[in-house]
Amino acid sequence: MSEPRCKPRGDGYGACDDAGGISADDPEAVQKLKAKLEGLERDQESMKAVNAYYRKHKTLEGCPGLDPVQIEKLKASMDRDWRKDPKPYPGFYLTNNNAMIRQTKKRIEELSQKAETEYEGWTFDGGEVKMDRQSNRLQVFFVEKPDRDTCSAMRHGGFRWAPSVGAWQRQLNDNAIRAANRLECLQPLPERQPEAAAPEAVSGWGFYIIPDLKTWADNAGDRSPIERFASLEEARDRFLELRAQDYNSEAVEPSPDGRPPARLTLGLESADGMSAADILHVRQGNNYLVTDFTRIERLRDDPAVKDILSRVSREIGFDFVRVYERDGDRIQLRPKVPFAEWDNPYFSAATPGSIAAKYYDFLHECYPLSRDNELRAGQIEQIVQYLRKEGKGGADQLALAVAGMGASFPDNTAVQELARSLTEELTQYNGPGQANAQRQKLKHKKSQER
Repeated sequence: MSEPRCKPRGDGYGACDDAGGISADDPEAVQKLKAKLEGLERDQESMKAVNAYYRKHKTLEGCPGLDPVQIEKLKASMDRDWRKDPKPYPGFYLTNNNAMIRQTKKRIEELSQKAETEYEGWTFDGGEVKMDRQSNRLQVFFVEKPDRDTCSAMRHGGFRWAPSVGAWQRQLNDNAIRAANRLECLQPLPERQPEAAAPEAVSGWGFYIIPDLKTWADNAGDRSPIERFASLEEARDRFLELRAQDYNSEAVEPSPDGRPPARLTLGLESADGMSAADILHVRQGNNYLVTDFTRIERLRDDPAVKDILSRVSREIGFDFVRVYERDGDRIQLRPKVPFAEWDNPYFSAATPGSIAAKYYDFLHECYPLSRDNELRAGQIEQIVQYLRKEGKGGADQLALAVAGMGASFPDNTAVQELARSLTEELTQYNGPGQANAQRQKLKHKKSQER
């Protein structure tokens, strides 16, 4: 057993010693990422094996693959652990490493597809968008110096001013094309509309609706039929039509698990019929995200499913979520938490919780800080409260901070990817701040003099 690269540090929380980034401009980037992936997967198996040995024997002595020095390091780390039943490798080691595995797989897929992707530039009112394949940059040239608002929009879209070429630019990929297409200041002239970087239709997945899942749970004679749809648009429109029905909000006896019973249900299923899962339950007037997809590898790791969940989040919305967590050998559901505050590691949602989690990870990717689950939860809560208080203005300030820090690590792929993803979510965030909401209420409140 090789020693995992995520090794105990002096603070007892550990950090990966793979600090170097792999640039997308590197011609051997895919090969290097595959080598990195193999190492990460070996690390994951090694840490799981050590934990399993300790769980069985209650000691690390004699653990295959560990030498005496490694054993002493792990024992010292466990002695400093504040948890009741410390493990050689705490759960967040495995979670973080698994997240890096998913991110690396996605990066390999993106770079492998990139060679087959052809991009074309376009003109807009006041300039031109060009694709510089030699430097691997999407470049925006303005005829005249853009105004302050346009510069701000460009920065929020992930673009940086490059005086050496006289253009705003960012790395050339599908995400850059999408970001440029979303910017109002870069909308193409009618005679040169670019093709979309990615089709809107989601291939490989269909959708189903069960108008009232309670009829299934009650074994009713007239169960709600399963209605199937080829596109999310059709399923969404039908869902919203049924969502307004009174039965979705009526007070009824709770289910055996103590929750209100699930009524209107939205789900997705693979075209081959091998995978299906509910993704949204309406329970007593609230939309619950169903997290079964987190336990089904095919759904959890499919980028198309992540896009679907992101769209459902934007176009329908979730109120609450219950998340599966591993407790030793058991998997259990946490109590419900507001979706807006959920630390969401699965898909882009532009909520305070998902933004806060990504911002925390971004900071730790930029700087070698110690990781602590309790400290992490506290810091994420602070960022959530900041966004709830400051609203869109707070998101804009965070975006500027991300741009500044990201510019300090131009060759670190992990930092740049997190900065890009985080900037996109911050740009999409439109939550009103508490102060603004209060002012809005006062504005519409009738004066007593009337």
